[in-house]
Amino acid sequence: MALWKFFTKKSKKDDKNECVENKEQNKHEVEDNKEDLIENTKEEKTKDIIENNNVKINEEIGINDEIVEEKTKIIAESNNIELSKESWFARLKKGLSKTRDSFTYNVRKILNFGEIDADTLEELEELFIQSDIGTNITFDLIEKIEKQSILGKLKNSDEVISFLKKEFIKTLEIETREKKSTKPSVTLVVGVNGVGKTTTIGKLAHHLKKGGSKVMMIAGDTFRAAAIEQLEIWAKRTDSVIVKHNEGADSASVVFDGINSGISKNMDFILIDTAGRLHNKVNLMKELEKIKNVIKKANDNIEIETLLVIDSTSGQNGLIQARSFKQVVDIDGIILTKLDGTAKGGIIFPIVSELKVPVVFIGVGEGVDDLRFFDSEDFISALFD
Repeated sequence: MALWKFFTKKSKKDDKNECVENKEQNKHEVEDNKEDLIENTKEEKTKDIIENNNVKINEEIGINDEIVEEKTKIIAESNNIELSKESWFARLKKGLSKTRDSFTYNVRKILNFGEIDADTLEELEELFIQSDIGTNITFDLIEKIEKQSILGKLKNSDEVISFLKKEFIKTLEIETREKKSTKPSVTLVVGVNGVGKTTTIGKLAHHLKKGGSKVMMIAGDTFRAAAIEQLEIWAKRTDSVIVKHNEGADSASVVFDGINSGISKNMDFILIDTAGRLHNKVNLMKELEKIKNVIKKANDNIEIETLLVIDSTSGQNGLIQARSFKQVVDIDGIILTKLDGTAKGGIIFPIVSELKVPVVFIGVGEGVDDLRFFDSEDFISALFD
């Protein structure tokens, strides 16, 4: 089974119910542990407030903030709860706030002046390009808006916004290529250094383990000791199996050992971290090809899924990276990280449009639950509504 197929898309109603249930759970769990918190901090009194699903301590009692925060986290973790668990759609909206403030707000501001004339179209065109929507998509949209307005089909800002939402959804809806279901499911995670590959693998493992799957991580980036150590931390955190060699070892050898181990241990999913050097495309291509060959050598029936991780904050550089990797490896899907840290989330549109590769996961925060399966309609709703 391809990795992305494992993740089911929850409805907003389900997310809302999940949020309510967790809020009630948080309330009861914190109430039960209030006395422990008081005793451990050795203070005379606390003010128990459960508000907006967050634990707040009255500042008047003078408890050291760091102590309270640390002990509250310990209490929460011991009871398997999250202190500020919101619905996914709420977190998505929050994560896209910078892009929404810089892009959507200005679209409405431009359109609210009334008539859709040449000046309005010019302002929209400038905004789209500044927001990294891409020149091709921008020119296409402006031309369509102009034609539709002349025909009287777009007469006001609400109609233009509705039109843009539909067009953006169509741009993002690229069919995911079908892969033969095999066990174990093997996913090669690629991308330049610093985009969050290792952290993304950890978050994917977290979701897979929550679903009851047996997960293995392979430390294929042997050029950086930090990458191996970071993957080890995530393996412990998610209770996943990890296969690693020492720094400087041959990546393909590590992968070969990992695949054989994964098969023998009857793993469901194997996630492979890779080096992210782009300064020499020839070497990168040879390295990735070698890794694929050793996987096939271990088991010729295994279908390899390749996911490219792109840092949203890199803007146009992210598109350049995507082009470069597309030249050397077949990409099945894109993982777009750090959308909460940029005002130019519009880069998602030219990446999908040019590469003809779907976005399968997006990240809108540092939490383990802030990486989710991508849904184009939810994304556009969170961006515009």
